[in-house]
Amino acid sequence: MIDLRAIIDIVFRQKRVIAGTIFTLIALSVLVTSQLTPYYTGRALLLIDPRQSRVVNIDEVMSGLPTNSATVDSEVEVIKSDRVAIDVIQKLDLLVAEDFTASKSPIDWVRQVIGFPAEETEDQPGSTAALVRALSIFRDRLSVRRRGLTYVIEITFTSKDPTMAAKVVNAVSQAYLRQQTEGKLEVNQRAADLLRERLLALSLQLAESEAAVDEFMQNQVDVALLDQSSQDFDSAMLLWKKARQDAEQTDALYQDVRKQVASGDILSAASLLNSRGINDLIAVQKDLAAREGKLRAQAGGQGQDLFDLQNELRTITSRIQEEVATENDRLRLRVAQVEERRKAARENVRELAAQNRESSGVALVLWKLQQNTEATRVLYETFLSRLRQTEQLQSVQFADSRVISAALPPIEPSYPRTGLIYILTVLISTGIGVGVGFARDYFAQDVHGESQLEQALGIPVVSSIPLVVPAGRTSAANSFDPGVIDMGVDHPLSVFAESVRRARIGLELAVQDGRPAGRKQSLCVMIAAALSGEGKSTLAVLLARSWAQSGKKVALIDFDFRRPHIHRLLGGTPTPLSKAANQPDRARGSAYSQEFLDDPKSTVKYIHARSQLGASEADFGITEDPIRCLIEDLKRRFDIIVIDVPPLLPVIDARLVLPSVDVTLFVVRAHSTTYSKIGRALRDIRQGGKPVVAVLNGVKAGQSSYYGYDAYRGAYEQAYDRDQADETRSKPVLLKSS
Repeated sequence: MIDLRAIIDIVFRQKRVIAGTIFTLIALSVLVTSQLTPYYTGRALLLIDPRQSRVVNIDEVMSGLPTNSATVDSEVEVIKSDRVAIDVIQKLDLLVAEDFTASKSPIDWVRQVIGFPAEETEDQPGSTAALVRALSIFRDRLSVRRRGLTYVIEITFTSKDPTMAAKVVNAVSQAYLRQQTEGKLEVNQRAADLLRERLLALSLQLAESEAAVDEFMQNQVDVALLDQSSQDFDSAMLLWKKARQDAEQTDALYQDVRKQVASGDILSAASLLNSRGINDLIAVQKDLAAREGKLRAQAGGQGQDLFDLQNELRTITSRIQEEVATENDRLRLRVAQVEERRKAARENVRELAAQNRESSGVALVLWKLQQNTEATRVLYETFLSRLRQTEQLQSVQFADSRVISAALPPIEPSYPRTGLIYILTVLISTGIGVGVGFARDYFAQDVHGESQLEQALGIPVVSSIPLVVPAGRTSAANSFDPGVIDMGVDHPLSVFAESVRRARIGLELAVQDGRPAGRKQSLCVMIAAALSGEGKSTLAVLLARSWAQSGKKVALIDFDFRRPHIHRLLGGTPTPLSKAANQPDRARGSAYSQEFLDDPKSTVKYIHARSQLGASEADFGITEDPIRCLIEDLKRRFDIIVIDVPPLLPVIDARLVLPSVDVTLFVVRAHSTTYSKIGRALRDIRQGGKPVVAVLNGVKAGQSSYYGYDAYRGAYEQAYDRDQADETRSKPVLLKSS
């Protein structure tokens, strides 16, 4: 189960570490973010239009894009293709742009500063290496994605220059639309080329089919007449034969006339036409030409008559040319008419052949040839129509996509996103700071509170002594400060004095269950600690004075043979005994002749164990017997014996006192002693089998409120002031050394 209060206590204890970690990480984040180069992202939107509007309705030649999901995803890949990228790079001349040029090496910078020219490399603008590098940078900064399941495609490009970002995005959109249109035109052109090739083949095939039909009809007309299977079919064959002959003759005459006219031989053309009017004009022309010859011979090529005759001759020649042209036109019309009659005759034969194909073998073969020809003709006309439609598409093609939102130069940079970075930094740094605080609190393994100490040691914690800041000080005092030693007497109603009384009551209750009721016995208490500096000597003096204030006869023994210092706390030095006085007859059970030091603040008697046990025994090692005898002698004379022993871990003196004491008070300094050291120190104390209780010393303010003790302090102080006023009327009795 999570103890929320414990978590809050850890956070409160490690608040400086947590705050320092958070501040450091935020400062680093701000510093790094401020050094980052801002980048801007241009954004444009394209729509793959599913309506596919067309100017002409041609579904067979070039249909629009299908609007399924695969098509939209394919268009995304098309936009990201190298073809579009290279088109944009070349159009915007990005090979020389700052974002697409190679960064200079430190050597190049040094050469530039010194003034040397830069080394020539293959990675120069316009080279293949420069294009490959620019293409790689372009792909890294270009992003194309589909928005959800819509037909909208988002194109973004990131650059240091906001104008460049917008320009590149718009160029990509236009390049894609242009290449889409060009692709459709290219496909359309290929389709037209294929149709033309097919039409040429079909035209040759159709001509061959028509020739085969005509050849068959020409070759089989006599057979059909001999067959006499159908009078109508035979008559049609004869009409077709005559019409074909007339068409061939008329066409041959027309071609000859055209050839003569084209060559300028009007007389030959006129003779071919055999027109009476033209022949008469030719006769007149010949007569005028003869008369001209005679006059030229008589007049020597001069004269009015000769001039008039030449004009008349030119007029006749013009008339002959006009008549030839007129007759040629008539012949051309006649060719067309004859050809129509031939076609009509041929169609008639074909119809009759279809009707008589079962009764006439010639008709059957002719019908089959005609079917083949008709099929070829239909296919030819179909391809011809498709070719014409394809050619019309070349002038009306447009892209299946359109820009619905062009890119504008962005105002705010897309990178770094300072707001998000700072928010994440605060969250992450808070998490790291709390983690560091919890880790420090866990690995430090020092004690912070009563419940924590009880849970870790398995012994009751009878009190928590608060950290004392005497009047006029800004920091906590050490254990030898007179302000701390005298606070229990000078300020008996303070929280500090109350915590000492709480410890005193806890010690009495710890041994109460093991003693018979109604019988008064002395109490021997050992004040122990794992290490020095825990505050055990100070607490021993405070406890002794507290018992003395309650009316008990108290003896305070300093069992530190090496570094005694309780006498310094009390402000005096005990009178050393003679060597003979320090050697009692233990065999007869004679008592020690103690030398006491009176406490100036209370009735406590101070005894230095070394002076009582003898210098020689202290120097060569003390045994349990003299210690037990000394303590038993003190128990007969005092109600409370408070023994201050050296630290448990450095020396073994406390183990010699342990069998003679009734209860041990183990002092632990908050935020100082670790659990491992406390456990090793308690291991020896627990082996003695005597009750052990603990006191947590040096607890910071706010952690030892004793359930609202301050609420009663005012009333207690008023009663205390009244008692003190009564006591001032009589002179106090001071205890002297016995």
